[in-house]
Amino acid sequence: MKKIIPFKKEILFKTNINEIVSIALDKDLKIDKDKVYGTFKLYGEYNDYEENKPFSIDIPYENYLDDELVLDNATIDIEDFYYEILEEKKLIINIEIKVDNIESKPLVEREESVSETFEESTYNENNYMTYRVYIVRENDTIDTICEKYEIEKELLAEYNVLNNINIGDKLIIPNARNK
Repeated sequence: MKKIIPFKKEILFKTNINEIVSIALDKDLKIDKDKVYGTFKLYGEYNDYEENKPFSIDIPYENYLDDELVLDNATIDIEDFYYEILEEKKLIINIEIKVDNIESKPLVEREESVSETFEESTYNENNYMTYRVYIVRENDTIDTICEKYEIEKELLAEYNVLNNINIGDKLIIPNARNK
């Protein structure tokens, strides 16, 4: 998977900019845990209505990424770069940074035994039901979940709204064996 990160920077020149004669952009970017950081080096020549003048600007960069991403094999490159002159002294640069070879952290099946109980209509010390919390994963259906936990769909429906389940939803799974 890849992610494009837009970056925009306004650079103020001391003299007027008639035109950019030449421009180049180098990067020295790194990835560390959950962030991309480093420096862009922007250099070239501009004309100030009288003569061509060189410029060289170091632009620090830091951007935190989603902590649900695995960046171990990620690579960084510049996807696109463009600029515009604004008000004769401002150079606006736009950089699209491509972070490639990103992986999502795997969805971990988490089953939690919970010590809470559901009281039934007539309370009795021995009349309770334990349950689990199940997080819906890819390719799960109501039928496969019922089969896995050996419960009837009707019993599952007593504890959950089943008409629209999605990946990541939590379902209460009553422990039918303790009934």
